[in-house]
Amino acid sequence: MPRTPVPVALTLLLLPLAACESDPPATSATTSSASSAPTTSAPARTAAMTTKEAATFWKAAPKHLKSAYAAAYGKKYDRSALADVFAEPSLSVFTFASRYKQAVKDTDKPGTIRFAPEVLYAGAPGSGAESALSVGRGSIGWGEQSAAASAAVWLRRTSPDADWRVAASVPVAMDRLPEAPDPGAAEPSDADRAWARKAVDAIADYLETGRAKGFTPGTLLTNIHKSEKDSGFKVRTTATLFGKKTDDPTAPGGPVSVWRAGSQIVAIGVIERHQVVTDPNGGMLTYKDEIRKLYRLPSTQAKEGSLYQAVTVLITGKPSGKPTVVAAQSGALMPPRLRD
Repeated sequence: MPRTPVPVALTLLLLPLAACESDPPATSATTSSASSAPTTSAPARTAAMTTKEAATFWKAAPKHLKSAYAAAYGKKYDRSALADVFAEPSLSVFTFASRYKQAVKDTDKPGTIRFAPEVLYAGAPGSGAESALSVGRGSIGWGEQSAAASAAVWLRRTSPDADWRVAASVPVAMDRLPEAPDPGAAEPSDADRAWARKAVDAIADYLETGRAKGFTPGTLLTNIHKSEKDSGFKVRTTATLFGKKTDDPTAPGGPVSVWRAGSQIVAIGVIERHQVVTDPNGGMLTYKDEIRKLYRLPSTQAKEGSLYQAVTVLITGKPSGKPTVVAAQSGALMPPRLRD
């Protein structure tokens, strides 16, 4: 008997509405004190983003997001509007979401979008792409659904003269994050970056194998890993860093960003997970016709199907200690052959 794949879970919202983890909190994230900067870090420099700039960004964001949604989710798909607001991986996640909504003729429209920034992690400007982590509370509605959430939003820009864009977001309680120093007051060292790279590599291995080595996965990442076991299908998983391969994923424009927060490190990373789904009994998979068209498949039946996701993880810890994933979020992607 043909089997119909379980619907793909979509990340359609800018601010995830999932419940935050209940693991023991770290030192509460708050405004900085002079004592929070480590003595081993580089001298203070002007920050890539200031708290004032963060407030200005979020004040203008609802209007820009509304325009981008209107273009992307309208009758005629327009990716350029999304590209004016989102950076990778969010751009690819929202590209999939808009194409999916068009394919299934979903007419729900975005509701209100608000975000009140409270905490900012931002290092000094580099020679290339720059990034900041804006943490606060937001409310967002989709159709008639709305909820409030505390989230960390990764903001990026390609140069000091470029506009900031939303790269990713994860749900996280404020008390899961260490105290943030003044933006630009403390720069991560080469050892800090190596710590973050090792942590993200270990998380990618965990998503592939289920073995958590050298880090604490936390509830949300564990739930993402276990989600495949609830489908009733046989699933083969591979996981790699999102985007083009690079010798240093923490370099400007890479899939990992790192900030110093007192004696701790805060890092965000994105992993691409590819899952090959088959019927454990050897049967054929059956796609709805609109999904077949979305993926440009030759038939509604196939021996196997492929799902792609961007998994964003927020990590904290001391340089000498074990990293902890304090937040995680996944979003569906188009297959590589169909990405813009």
